[in-house]
Amino acid sequence: MSQKLFTTLSAKVSLIPEEGVARKWVIDPENFKDELGQIAAERPVEAVGRLYRAGTTIYFDGEVDAAIRLDCSRCLETFSFGVSGKVSAVFMPEAEGKGEGPEKQLRADDLDVQFYDGDEIDLLPPIRDYVAFEIPMRPLCADDCNGLCPECGLNLNKTKCSCEKQQVDSRFSALKKLITREE
Repeated sequence: MSQKLFTTLSAKVSLIPEEGVARKWVIDPENFKDELGQIAAERPVEAVGRLYRAGTTIYFDGEVDAAIRLDCSRCLETFSFGVSGKVSAVFMPEAEGKGEGPEKQLRADDLDVQFYDGDEIDLLPPIRDYVAFEIPMRPLCADDCNGLCPECGLNLNKTKCSCEKQQVDSRFSALKKLITREE
């Protein structure tokens, strides 16, 4: 009975050939739900990549394609955001990450290292991290999103409201508040 190299997103280190092995993964969207509910994949996330080994160090180079549901930061509507690009990771045995000697200065390259214990590596964390890092801080459904009316709360992309628009020079808005308080 032969051992399997891959079990879902895990790979047996001892079975990865030095020349490498290529594979395609289709990842269940449930793996991308985060505790805050901000990351929700619309469809299965696809990853294609190559694993290769140099001693006990494993290298992963691949590409990810995903569609994530996000809420627009202006109008609060849910929209689909596409994420695709290259992802890479380096896996080292956990024992190599625990230094017995003096502390050493971390280099930028050291921050990309994932540590594994035993004979398996898990590819989900670097793929999930890549998707999470590609999500903008202030997601927009469209560059020209009009947002919500600050008076009545209507979505200005769908309807026009009849609220009076006041042009306030923001440089003097704090002074205006002071004047109205004194009166």
